[in-house]
Amino acid sequence: MLEIIGIPFAIAYATVTCLQWRDLQRNFATEQRAWLTIQNGDLNIKGKVGEPLATDLMVTNTGRTPAERITGNIILTVLSPNETIDTSYGEGHIQSRATSGTVLPNNPQKFRVTGVVKPENGPTGGLLINEEMGQNLNAGLLRIVLYGRLDYYDVNGKPHWITFCNHMSGNAMTRVPGCAEYNAIDHNR
Repeated sequence: MLEIIGIPFAIAYATVTCLQWRDLQRNFATEQRAWLTIQNGDLNIKGKVGEPLATDLMVTNTGRTPAERITGNIILTVLSPNETIDTSYGEGHIQSRATSGTVLPNNPQKFRVTGVVKPENGPTGGLLINEEMGQNLNAGLLRIVLYGRLDYYDVNGKPHWITFCNHMSGNAMTRVPGCAEYNAIDHNR
C-alpha cells in the first residue's frame, strides 16, 4: 500500500526536478553568454575639413564568456533628411566589413570605420569632409549616420547578432527615419 502512494510522489518529484534542471541550464546559458555592446566614436567634423570622414567603433563584450567568429557590416555615410538607412547589405552596397576572431569579456575592440560615397552620388571611395558638408550639417540639411550589424557566436556555438544605428546633425531634434528602430539584439539563449 505504501508503494502505491509513494510511486506518484516519486514521479512528481522526478518531473519537478527535471523541469528545474532544464530551467537552470537555460538561465545559466543566458547569464554566461557573450553580450556585445557598441559605442561609436566621435561623429563631430568641426575643424576636420579635408580629412576623410572616419570614426572608431568600440565593440565590448559585457558577457561572461568570449564572443567568437565576429563578422559584420558597418556603414558610415552622409544622408539628406528624406533618405533612410539601407540595411540590405547586398551586393554592390558600399560598406566596411568587420571581422574578428574573439572578443574577450570587458576587453573593448576598436574597428576603424571610414565614410563612403554611394555610387549614385559620385565616384565610389572615401568621403572627404568639406566646408559645404559642415554648413549643411549645422543647418540640418545633412546627417552623418553610422549603422551596421554584427554576427557572432557564444562559446556554446549558438549564433547571436546586434544591430545599431547612431547619427549626428547640427539640429538635435533631427531624426533619421528607421535609425532608432534599427537598434536591436537577438533573443537567443
